[in-house]
Amino acid sequence: MPILPKRHKDLKNHPLGDLFREAEKTHLESHKEMRSWREVQREEAAGKELLDCMWVYVYKFDKHGWFTKCKARLVVRGDQQAKSTHEDTYASTLAGRSFRTLMAIAARFDLELLQYDVVNAFVNAELKQDVYMRMPGGYRKPGLILKLQKALYGLRQSPLLWQKELTTTLTNIGF
Repeated sequence: MPILPKRHKDLKNHPLGDLFREAEKTHLESHKEMRSWREVQREEAAGKELLDCMWVYVYKFDKHGWFTKCKARLVVRGDQQAKSTHEDTYASTLAGRSFRTLMAIAARFDLELLQYDVVNAFVNAELKQDVYMRMPGGYRKPGLILKLQKALYGLRQSPLLWQKELTTTLTNIGF
């Protein structure tokens, strides 16, 4: 497989550039459907933090190792956020030791395990703070930026917001 592109402008000369451009469009369409942001005039963010974003490109393969598609994901440059703004960003994760214990119990009692994936998980969580982002490379519009409405990948607070969203949802349905 060719080396993955690093930036949108690399797609021009990439052998699979058309597939990655299509993946970008698909990804942006999913954000549109989820109302992840809205376009605002640049002046609205005057004096406020304005973050960059970047494209992350990957190849996807099936369980036999055969190439299936090119994927593109837009991520916010959360490394540009002031750390003091989002101090409470801790989101719990399952420790490896706990995972191995669960697997041992499941094996011992011959339990069936199910795994679920929440597509674009973070984007399901509402963003309460005002966060502004420059439009992604290849899709910029003069004088416009994006005001985020959902917790995008890359924001410091996104894991915590998603954990709260998931916890609330599971509690509401009786877990």
